[in-house]
Amino acid sequence: HSSSTLEQEPQSSFAVAEKVASAAVEQLPKITPSDATNYASTYSQILSTCQESKKALQQCQSEEECEHAMVGMTVCAGQFMCPFQHSSLLDSLKLSTTTTTTTATTSASSKDAEEAAEVRISTALDILSECVANYDARASVAKRAYPELFDKVSKGQK
Repeated sequence: HSSSTLEQEPQSSFAVAEKVASAAVEQLPKITPSDATNYASTYSQILSTCQESKKALQQCQSEEECEHAMVGMTVCAGQFMCPFQHSSLLDSLKLSTTTTTTTATTSASSKDAEEAAEVRISTALDILSECVANYDARASVAKRAYPELFDKVSKGQK
């Protein structure tokens, strides 16, 4: 019987992740100089607006602290990268505060409303996170393809 895939030499998780990432990048649409300039401009906005979030991410110590910082950075960057998804998250947060205060009549309906609000917020955050990750992947391709445009924008020359 021929050798099974289990008998092959195991690949490092980094090598597997790199193959997955390069396969994903190959599926991305072609990046134009105009696209690259837009990505660079967006990153410039993010860097100036999200300084506190970036600082929290750089200084976090525990896993929980770093997870919180990552959510903060995702939400902050998301307003520029994925405005529609960012807006949906904010709507979910607003809805959850009005839902939990108006349904405090019976404990059962209040608990259901609270759980539904948590699911809405969690889903909206997951969608925003995925959008930000996809945007970031495209921007990375753009930066590799047109580093001079990113340098220009970061130096304030459009």
